[in-house]
Amino acid sequence: MRRLGLCEQPERVPERRLQHCVSVPAAAGRAWKVDDQGASVIRVNPRTNRVVRRISVPGCDNPHGLLVDSPHRLAFVACDGNARLLALDLKTMKFTSSFGVGCGHS
Repeated sequence: MRRLGLCEQPERVPERRLQHCVSVPAAAGRAWKVDDQGASVIRVNPRTNRVVRRISVPGCDNPHGLLVDSPHRLAFVACDGNARLLALDLKTMKFTSSFGVGCGHS
């Protein structure tokens, strides 16, 4: 298993941990992880295993899941504690949208 410092290659990670790590091929030079303790999205350089950038996740209680839409340069962060889904523009590194999801969302 190839280690990426803060996360492992998703195809090798047990399913229960997939929501915590998303990576892009090493050739792209990017890997992404949700830091649920620090309420941030972390960009990791998979070649050096170093944190390149940390982006605070505003209005998100317990960031839990992450999905990267590479063709559209977007990332979606699921907030487990307040039933929100946030959209992060990977070009500007700014959150552009917030959606209520699930039962009892606000």
